[in-house]
Amino acid sequence: MKKIKTIILVLSYNDNGGIYDRFQKSQSETWDISPYPDTETFYFYGGSDENKIVGNKIYVSVDSGLWSCGLKTIESLKLINNNFDYDFLFRTNSSSYVDKEMLSDFLYDKPKKNYYAGHSAHDQGVHYVSGSGIILSKDLVDILVENQNKIDGGLMDDASFAKILNYCGIYPTQVDRCNYSDSIVNNLDCKSFLYRLRSINREIDIQNMHQIYHLKNKN
Repeated sequence: MKKIKTIILVLSYNDNGGIYDRFQKSQSETWDISPYPDTETFYFYGGSDENKIVGNKIYVSVDSGLWSCGLKTIESLKLINNNFDYDFLFRTNSSSYVDKEMLSDFLYDKPKKNYYAGHSAHDQGVHYVSGSGIILSKDLVDILVENQNKIDGGLMDDASFAKILNYCGIYPTQVDRCNYSDSIVNNLDCKSFLYRLRSINREIDIQNMHQIYHLKNKN
């Protein structure tokens, strides 16, 4: 059986025990609690004094602010490229739930060249993939790293990366995701490898992350 090597890269933020630290803890306690073959997860942070990988966490010397996400991701991608071999990279957010088995199954027959996919949209003439889940074949990661000087600081990283890829003639393939903004009770009415959890009360998102895990593993 053909093996697909995947890196999951989770945009993270250290807020000293606040909601984002608790998101990361919840991810580690749910969908990322157990290893999955040929899939590795890394949580990446800015604000470090050096670029380094410590266990399953990546620290880079880029500001942690919202508009520094693009450069923070690029520096993390450099570390990944220098230390790991992989076929696909899946960049997601701290409040996302990822089903690693379903993601691996989905990527099994996908092209390993010029593959850019996720929940797509258009903004300011850019056809981009939402940062909740960006799939990139390794060759496209290389293109982004090589063109880091073209990162548009006036756009979020998902749109900025798309701007570079669109310029190279690469446009995203639409992939469905599940969206939850209210409490999940007894069942999941949507199935995907990606669950975007975005409620007005972020405590609900943490509860939903644990509930999804419970519902997926109750049997």
